[in-house]
Amino acid sequence: MFSCSSDEDKLFRAVKTGDSEKILELIEDGVSVLTTNRNGLTPLDAARLNGQTEIAEILYEHIKKIVEKDIFDIMQKKFISDLTDLKDTERERISSYNSYISANEKLLSLISDDKRISDELIMEEETNHKLHQTLIKNFINKKVDMIDRIEYEFNDGYEYSSKIGASDKRHIINVNIMFRLSSMN
Repeated sequence: MFSCSSDEDKLFRAVKTGDSEKILELIEDGVSVLTTNRNGLTPLDAARLNGQTEIAEILYEHIKKIVEKDIFDIMQKKFISDLTDLKDTERERISSYNSYISANEKLLSLISDDKRISDELIMEEETNHKLHQTLIKNFINKKVDMIDRIEYEFNDGYEYSSKIGASDKRHIINVNIMFRLSSMN
């Protein structure tokens, strides 16, 4: 057992023992959640390795607060036109979805009617469905490309980025993109 002489050591000990109050106290006192131990693990890594989901969630939320500000700055400086393009794609997808739903409702309304379904109606529904699927694919692919580019900018511009797991970074970026899209007109 090693002695906890530094605040960072105290943070890792609190993580190890699952002492969420001590963790919050240390973070409030300015101990970085991005510190690493002699094995190169962050407190979040240690919590996850020990199966401490509550502690991991606390640490993740604090890391998220740090990262979100920098991601927001990157998006403001370099990705406004990408966000606008993504929003336009989302609007097109929603419009297509509404057409798809309308065509599908026409088909479903015929179930209770004593009418035959025309090939044209089936083709309309298929066309709307395929268009909607294509627009979903386009939206997702554009968003993933944007996540890749933002992650690259983040990794290149912020030293601490190497202390955050790639899946955590990508999740935080994705959430920020979706938030920004929802707040755009």
